Amino acid sequence: MTRQEPAPGHGRATLGAVARAAGVSLGTASKVVNGRSGVGQVTQQRVRRAIDELGYMSVGERQRVVNRRAEVSIE
Repeated sequence: MTRQEPAPGHGRATLGAVARAAGVSLGTASKVVNGRSGVGQVTQQRVRRAIDELGYMSVGERQRVVNRRAEVSIE
């Protein structure tokens, strides 16, 4: 059984899905997401495009969204 990726724009894509879509290794995708050096500009653009297309959000980003939603619903 294969795991399907969420629909684009839903913020549930994995870093592995981003790496596959960009045609890079998981480590390279991780470097781009974390702003580390050692990745060429063209490769960075491919990874960022995949991030946008798949709606990837890091764990920290997802948690901030959840917290903001909780704050808004409490008020």
